[in-house]
Amino acid sequence: TALSSGYKTVNGYLGVDNKKKEKQNIRELAHESGAKTAVVTTDKITGATPGGYLCHYPDRDATTQLQKQIDTLIKEGKVNYTYGAGQNNKVSLVPYTKEALSIIAADNSPFFIMIEEAYIDKHCSALSVEKAYKAMVRFNQAIALFMEYAFYNPETMVIITADHETGGITILNGSYTDSTVVAQFNTGGHTGTMVPIYTFGPCADQFTGIMENTEIPIRIKTALGF
Repeated sequence: TALSSGYKTVNGYLGVDNKKKEKQNIRELAHESGAKTAVVTTDKITGATPGGYLCHYPDRDATTQLQKQIDTLIKEGKVNYTYGAGQNNKVSLVPYTKEALSIIAADNSPFFIMIEEAYIDKHCSALSVEKAYKAMVRFNQAIALFMEYAFYNPETMVIITADHETGGITILNGSYTDSTVVAQFNTGGHTGTMVPIYTFGPCADQFTGIMENTEIPIRIKTALGF
């Protein structure tokens, strides 16, 4: 909710504030402004991150209610493409990113897409360095695909970040680019470690310095003139 709308809320709430009042997210704003929108994730489509860009409900685990909201969005044409992999933790984002782009960018219309590799977090929670590393590799493949698109479509703004760090991971040997990295986790939960943000394209210079996660959608709004 912080990343999608710019508002912090109660842990477990999606798209509503601490008084359960709905807060407009950046995908909804893009749709209202005439852009086509898509949400792609290796989590279930009702998961916390995709749900933050699609739903408004004070319980992230209320799968039935969240799915009804998403089905309504699809039926009413308020989101143009959604994909969630669910329990399959080895799904590549690449084909679904391609499919989403073929729908939302086919006629050179403005678009907004949120793409999540959910199993980086899940495998870190499970304290699996090897599986987390493989999930990062899959995410990088999707990033490479999208960066190629952005290179040939320079009006495209790309933002890559994380909603939080998980595990307090420490590199013991090797490097982040080494396939034989030896690392350890210090916890199975989320930490307060700051995460990086990478930007490319127009207005990239507006995403510099240390910032709250709520600043990201706010700066997107400013960059796009919303």
